[in-house]
Amino acid sequence: AGYHARANALSQEKRNNEAYADYERALTLDRSNGPVMFDYGLSAMQGGDFKKAMALWIQNLDVDPLSASTNTQMAFILGTQGRTNEQQAYIDRAIQLDPANSDIRLQLFYSQANAGEMIPAIQLLYAGLQNDPESVQIISHLAFALSHLGANAAVLRWADYVKRIHPPAAYE
Repeated sequence: AGYHARANALSQEKRNNEAYADYERALTLDRSNGPVMFDYGLSAMQGGDFKKAMALWIQNLDVDPLSASTNTQMAFILGTQGRTNEQQAYIDRAIQLDPANSDIRLQLFYSQANAGEMIPAIQLLYAGLQNDPESVQIISHLAFALSHLGANAAVLRWADYVKRIHPPAAYE
């Protein structure tokens, strides 16, 4: 745990080479340590080494195929590369593993929207509302996406809905 914790701290400080060395030390002690592989992949992605990140996450999925977080990160990184066909399998798997996690849906929404796939991105958000009909984050992203499609009447309906379920007085 010591090498892993220190590697995470170094990664936060953007001291990537030192962090990578400690992640490697941690993996030397336990080659099947999923959390180390996941965090090492995040650090590699933040450092711009997408190839290393993907290799670590694929290795992590070999150890823990039920990791919704790793499937989400794979979907995200594939989306940034425009590899939407491959991305979809990871999106589906992440949502299947953790259907109530709105953060997964929001991250994948950004990935799909940035790839120009606005309709599937909107469908992803609508599906998320089935699990969490009061998620202000999902609703606000849905309104944003609909406004880009010119669906202003739908945006106003969602805004009214949010005001009803979360009145502004509750935040004062």
